[in-house]
Amino acid sequence: MDKFKKLQKYSKLFKEMLVHSMKLIECNRENCKKETNKQNKYGDIVMAKIAKLSKKEESTKSFKSFNKKKDVTYKSYNKNKDVKTYLENLRNDIKNNIKTVLSHKREFKKVLRTMKKIRKEYLKTVEKKKYEKERKSILKELTTNTRYIELAKCSFDKCLKLHKEDLKLVKKLTDILCKKENIKKACKISNVIDKIVLAKITYKDKIKVLKLIKDGFV
Repeated sequence: MDKFKKLQKYSKLFKEMLVHSMKLIECNRENCKKETNKQNKYGDIVMAKIAKLSKKEESTKSFKSFNKKKDVTYKSYNKNKDVKTYLENLRNDIKNNIKTVLSHKREFKKVLRTMKKIRKEYLKTVEKKKYEKERKSILKELTTNTRYIELAKCSFDKCLKLHKEDLKLVKKLTDILCKKENIKKACKISNVIDKIVLAKITYKDKIKVLKLIKDGFV
């Protein structure tokens, strides 16, 4: 079972964590308005750098080759007779017969397999690896700049109750992934949270957990 399927089983808990994150963002907007605005403006600068980098990547030989293979794959899919019929019937709210449905399903699976293969090939290229490294380096600026640190400290001070609840949800998820799925990274996060006394939690404690979460649960 791959990573995505492992996590998919716990979509309800992830949804709960997402809802809680939105509450935390709203708390930051209300109680750390100045810090939030400064970080958002800096975020725009970082995203502009990412967009510029992506533009450069699109001009590389490797990307053009990947894009060409992708276009050929989708063109073949769209030209298929049964695919055309299937999609046209969908647009016109006409029920497709079994033969058309099965044929479309086969063609769609073929597209997914081919796309997975050409993406994998592209990810292995020297150019893609180079741009991914640069992209990660730029994105890291979002959480290492002084504006982010100011916001994080303000948020911890003004939204402490939500931060504690956030850790409880992370603990709940990592416990499940550790015990049921035997995922080492999740076990590590769970053990770190175990050592934190929520009533006396510090900013450093929260940052320590966040750094582990950034590396992923799996």
